[in-house]
Amino acid sequence: MKNQLFLLSLISASTLLGQNEEPPVYELEPLVVESSPLTPEVADLTQAWSALDGEALERLKAQTIGETIANEPGVSQSFYGPNASRPIIRGLDGQRVRVLQNGLDAFDVSSASVDHAVAFDPMLIERVEVLRGSSALLYGANAIGGVVNAIDKTIPIDAPTDKLDGETRLSYTSVNQGWNTGGAVFGGNDDFVVQANGTFRKTSDYDIPDFTLPEGSRTNSVYNSQSETRTGGLGGSYLFENGYAGVAYSHFDTKYGVPNEEAPTIELERHRVEARSAIAPDSVDWLENIELQFAYGNYRHSEIESSGEVGTTFKREGFEQRLVLVHSLGEVRGVAGLQGNFDQTSIEGEENPFAGATGRNPNIMKEDAQRLALFIIEEYDINKQWSLNGGTRIETLLRQYEGVSDRDDFSVSASGGVIFRPAQGWSIGGNVNYTERQPETSELYSDGPHPASGGYEVGDSTLGKESAIGFEMILRRAKGPVTSQLSAFYTYFNDYIYLADTGRELDPEGNDPAITGEEALTERIFRGVDAEFYGVESEVICRVIEENNWTVDLRGFGDVIWAKNISDNTNLPRTPPWRLGGGFDVGYRAFTFGMDLTHTGEQNNTAPGEASTDGYTLLGARVAYTWATDYADAQLFCKAANLTNELAQVHTSFLRDTAPLPGQNFEAGLNVRF
Repeated sequence: MKNQLFLLSLISASTLLGQNEEPPVYELEPLVVESSPLTPEVADLTQAWSALDGEALERLKAQTIGETIANEPGVSQSFYGPNASRPIIRGLDGQRVRVLQNGLDAFDVSSASVDHAVAFDPMLIERVEVLRGSSALLYGANAIGGVVNAIDKTIPIDAPTDKLDGETRLSYTSVNQGWNTGGAVFGGNDDFVVQANGTFRKTSDYDIPDFTLPEGSRTNSVYNSQSETRTGGLGGSYLFENGYAGVAYSHFDTKYGVPNEEAPTIELERHRVEARSAIAPDSVDWLENIELQFAYGNYRHSEIESSGEVGTTFKREGFEQRLVLVHSLGEVRGVAGLQGNFDQTSIEGEENPFAGATGRNPNIMKEDAQRLALFIIEEYDINKQWSLNGGTRIETLLRQYEGVSDRDDFSVSASGGVIFRPAQGWSIGGNVNYTERQPETSELYSDGPHPASGGYEVGDSTLGKESAIGFEMILRRAKGPVTSQLSAFYTYFNDYIYLADTGRELDPEGNDPAITGEEALTERIFRGVDAEFYGVESEVICRVIEENNWTVDLRGFGDVIWAKNISDNTNLPRTPPWRLGGGFDVGYRAFTFGMDLTHTGEQNNTAPGEASTDGYTLLGARVAYTWATDYADAQLFCKAANLTNELAQVHTSFLRDTAPLPGQNFEAGLNVRF
């Protein structure tokens, strides 16, 4: 009953805030989606998007991209401590959600394990876009659940307003005694632009409310959650009349503690080269734009045990490229593209999850993978009220292994959508999509310990491809003082692959711990079952005052999701609980002040053997003062999170019983743009 009342409150809020059809005196800026080559306004999309930039993004920026966007509708986080937190979209994570940097691979192994960090720092990100629901047509089968695209100015595409532009920032966080600093500088003219950037973070173990651990001891901090991170980058672009071409290099280096029972430390390093160009040809009428993107990554991380020995080393090297042609023929406009991903991954060490310890799967030391895809997406405006879109993607996945026979796979994805605009500023959209995803190597051939999840994981080499058909309906108001979005979705999976507990225990060598006396790990096997995911999301932003130097914005959001294993008539594990939140922002001249209150409900729709998780309410606030001089604009700010110091255990986290969310935290800082 509680969930039904919750849904009714969401629908009522969205409807009431949109009833006033009087011409607005003021309105919020429309959002344009940069992650799509067609750069449409949000009102013209048949899928649910979120976009964060400017003050909205500054208010939410955190240590990881997962924590930064965790309160977007339909988005939660894996939260394996404060250093490794990946986005979960509509209950899907890992290999079903792509986290991108400027539209291309971030080149890490964060999707392979929850204790692996995403290899970029959100500190200097300018914009984050989130596509909720399948975006496989543009970004591949591993985007069956959604996409998070972090956009920065690594490759500058705008001439500086002066000969030298830039920004610097410095802040201190009380909950982990953390220092955070970074900056970027841009120089050039109307033809050439160059940039340099760098960041540094250092944190200690973070504080939590007084908490009882499973073994009975009490603590008010999470052991081995410290971190030290450095990043740096250089880039430059040549700007010309009908386009640009640029290249950039970035480096990410971090060392962080993993707060599980083994208390290892991960040393991670990634080098990345990115090139991008866009040209609007004058000589071809039907061709609007040619976009070429390329990224190369060289990644390595070592998991160092508490004894100081290196337990496991992950290496990944590869590149991704995309060629996109934006075209139009009459009322039809679309994109056609070619995408390729080429990867080499190897794992070395005693805790290799592909060690083949039980003999059920072979010992795999190396994987070479090539993904090649062709895609096309077309839009057609029937009239001012009605628009249609559709597209398809064909993708091949070729894998060569060291230790087992090669594997070649083929997949197809397709989607179609419609938009109806009943009145100015209003749109009703819907889409249906079909997506195929090939099993990952871990799902096929795992046979070894996985300390991050406290389990011994076993793959199934007979698993077939996972397919999903999804439906979504969206009601939007995108013009005037009120912008809102209400969406409902349903996705049916055939052969949905997930980790299931067997009820047995194995030691790290795959033997019976009752006989060997070694550490006992829960045995989990990868299974393919029929499954369904469905839910509702809503968000509302309302500008209620904009006069006499005052601005007042109200905002609210909520979401609820169900995830069912139809084959066994049970719930799927680690499904995000329902949430309802709201807040306000007040601005007067140089001052801004805002507060947010978010309630996360109890999750008792659990899988067999999975415990329920209590709900919690988090209160946050932010105050800032901005001033300008002849040389720079500066902002002094203070943010507070979890003001009531409430204990908050994340149901989607493998560490919910040992590493809850941080306790009361105050962050003070200074941002300067010049």
